[in-house]
Amino acid sequence: MLPPVGDWAAAAAGVGLTPTTPVVLYDGGGRYVASARGWWTCRVFGVRHVGVLAGGAPAWAAAGLPLAAADAPPLPAMTIPGAGGGGDGGGGGGGAPVDGGPWTRDGGLVWSAADVAAAAASPTRRVRLLDARSAGRFAGTAPEPRAGLRGGHVPGSGSLPFTGVFGGGPGGLAPADELRDRFRRAGVGVGGGGGGGVRADGGGPPRLAVTCGSGVTASVVALAAAVAGEWRVPVYDGSWSEWGGRPELPVATGVEGAEVVEGGGGA
Repeated sequence: MLPPVGDWAAAAAGVGLTPTTPVVLYDGGGRYVASARGWWTCRVFGVRHVGVLAGGAPAWAAAGLPLAAADAPPLPAMTIPGAGGGGDGGGGGGGAPVDGGPWTRDGGLVWSAADVAAAAASPTRRVRLLDARSAGRFAGTAPEPRAGLRGGHVPGSGSLPFTGVFGGGPGGLAPADELRDRFRRAGVGVGGGGGGGVRADGGGPPRLAVTCGSGVTASVVALAAAVAGEWRVPVYDGSWSEWGGRPELPVATGVEGAEVVEGGGGA
């Protein structure tokens, strides 16, 4: 899902963005689906100061703050990455590598299928993988919206639908203490819970990783974790679009405590 570094560099240059530019992201839905993904992507590529507007454009308008209707500048031309080209620093379409200039890629924030498989196979299960899809899709009782994907979830992962991190206030997300409780119920202590203290500085290995259908709503859960005090939360960028479509990878159905795991076709 991520673009190569060179494509990111070109897009950033088109809007005057540098790694030291302070950035605030917002979207029109008020549920952070686009802005949280943008927040995580900015962090992956090294934007040092990036935040999300609480409540997005709806909260801004509801507060009576000024809105502008000026013509938007044209979006920069983007090169569509070829298969396997996302986020590797190469040019789109399998071309020659493109210099990313000042931009880098924080691989610690991006999980691959191999990372997920290694975490699932670990006897200690040190990192908790949470799935942001609906409970029905997680259990395999609701159909997948994309053709060709098996139903279910990564064996050993937990369910925290992204809709479960919202509260009733104008900011959209639940307060930090409530979020910590919701993560705890999903099997992971974040921020001040579960040991280790609040790690907004990014210190220490991750205790939590997130996945969803295509890497987008997982970013909402990662944002909620940051609000709760857990800053370094990797996103499995391929998510279920990749895992559910690869027959060699195992799939579990049901819910925790009653999982039925079906092995893949090998490997």
